[in-house]
Amino acid sequence: MADEDELKAIDKEVREIVGDSAEFAQTDPEPDVSELYTDILL
Repeated sequence: MADEDELKAIDKEVREIVGDSAEFAQTDPEPDVSELYTDILL
């Protein structure tokens, strides 16, 4: 089992990953319209 310090370290790491992902999502430019139907599997 994880102790309190390990859980705090995991929490910190997850918060950093989520924060970085949110920042990327907000600052990255929208894809070009030509990409609209790429990578779709039917």
